[in-house]
Amino acid sequence: MAKHIINKESGLAILPVLIAAIIVAFFVMYFLADMQSSTQSIQVATVQKQETQALAYGGAQATATLNSYPNWPEIMSSPQYFDPTYNGPNNTQTPVLPSLSYWQSCTSAQYPCAKFTYNENGVPITIEYIIYADNSLSVPLSGYQDSGQIHPTQRYYVAFVHASTSNNNIEANKLFILRKVMM
Repeated sequence: MAKHIINKESGLAILPVLIAAIIVAFFVMYFLADMQSSTQSIQVATVQKQETQALAYGGAQATATLNSYPNWPEIMSSPQYFDPTYNGPNNTQTPVLPSLSYWQSCTSAQYPCAKFTYNENGVPITIEYIIYADNSLSVPLSGYQDSGQIHPTQRYYVAFVHASTSNNNIEANKLFILRKVMM
């Protein structure tokens, strides 16, 4: 008669396997969460880069507009994107950042501004800007006083640039200080 040997196994052998499975599960969850966080960081960095480049382009366009005027804008017959009669809060003459409602209606006759679309890596970004005089006097540049030549003068201007996208991923403003030099 054959004797059957029955080996009673305890649950101790499966305990290390369960612990290893739990550790692997936590590692996978951490890795997935870290990947999602990295993806979001990359997306934020991409939007910030687009925003920075769009605002820089808007500032360059405002500078080009100011330099395209043949004279000081404030003595010309009101160029299109220049506001010589700025009157801020409490009748101050210091330009302040226009409100969001200004930018939403800035191409109307009441709120003049330049408005164009800038394409950054396939993303259309709307850029608007307005230029104000800083109400400083025309200042002769140093070094020309004794030369007997007509010396150039300079004036400073403030340009507010606004960039936005239709899906509101980008909504940013930047102030630029512009200098115009005339002979």
